[in-house]
Amino acid sequence: MAADGTLVVVAADVSGSMLGQSASLAQVQIQELFSQLKDAMLRSGKPVYLGIFGFHTRATWLLKPTNVSMIADLPRLEIKPDESGLYPRTSFIPLLTATGKIVEHFQPGPSSTAFKTLEVILITDGYSTDPDSELRTRLYRLRGNRCFDRESCHIYAVMDDLDDDQPAEFQNWFIRGLTGSPQNRVRMSEFALLTGRICGTILDDGPDILF
Repeated sequence: MAADGTLVVVAADVSGSMLGQSASLAQVQIQELFSQLKDAMLRSGKPVYLGIFGFHTRATWLLKPTNVSMIADLPRLEIKPDESGLYPRTSFIPLLTATGKIVEHFQPGPSSTAFKTLEVILITDGYSTDPDSELRTRLYRLRGNRCFDRESCHIYAVMDDLDDDQPAEFQNWFIRGLTGSPQNRVRMSEFALLTGRICGTILDDGPDILF
């Protein structure tokens, strides 16, 4: 891979709650992220990779980590009903499991698959239907990875406030626990700020380039 490069992984919610405007907006945001990452790589001279996985009751790679210069078109976020004709529910357990595997495989370090910087971006509009006890266990296991002791490994959550009839405490303990910092959670409308933050880090780390 690229020991001196950056890997950005987008974890996109493709459950039934994302059907329609939410999925369309996420698609636009990911496309803009892709464009900005290509520009940051060109300007910094450092390799930048992008990966995308979709999740609902299971997680699947839509785009395995690939150098952004080698990506022609991004995959579509497709929200499909299951065999019974129902749209899948939101489950964050597959999200946590997949993120844990990604961190283990690509985290900064001496491994041949390591990157200098790892950024994971969660895009969702819902809350998990999983039992709190299991969710907490998986979350603590993920955040216990030493990768998060470094300034080069982050998880961001892109989501708006949940509806009033949904439990606000879920956002308080889960999203705060997942991201590790209130500053790492942004609203859907603020996605461009997050993109600028990540690309700014890439540019600050790059060599001086004369134009």
